[in-house]
Amino acid sequence: MYCQDCTLAQHRQHPLHQLKEWSGSFFKRCTLKDCRLHIQLGHHIGEKCCRPCPIVREEFIILHSNGLHVVSLDFCGYKTAETPSSQLLRMRFFPASSDKPRTATTFNLLEAFHVLSLESKVSAYEFYNALSCHSDNTGLAPPKVCSMCFFTLR
Repeated sequence: MYCQDCTLAQHRQHPLHQLKEWSGSFFKRCTLKDCRLHIQLGHHIGEKCCRPCPIVREEFIILHSNGLHVVSLDFCGYKTAETPSSQLLRMRFFPASSDKPRTATTFNLLEAFHVLSLESKVSAYEFYNALSCHSDNTGLAPPKVCSMCFFTLR
């Protein structure tokens, strides 16, 4: 178990890890967003931007092979910076829309879905439901993402 600062230092390069925090009597899920980690796009991992451009809604949803993640994400705000969609693609996040993206899927997840759909004929609906079980299998805290975001990506 680590303090919040050490946890941030260890996970800055792996922002899609799932964490658990000791509440005094049990481990509860927490996110790196809860620890105030911001993913900075348009720069090398761990590098700070002098002109970060945070997204308006303050949360960005990333679908990854280990579940659904709500993250804080900042685009590079320099005049010469690439478009938000291009910045996401450089980090290997495939945006759900090209105009003001708020949801993305990792290339790793898209490749896994591609192989599973070819080999086992799994549908996008079944794949998304299995993915949401990775995030919360109890159904007490359903994911904030609707399945339509994933369906438009395929």
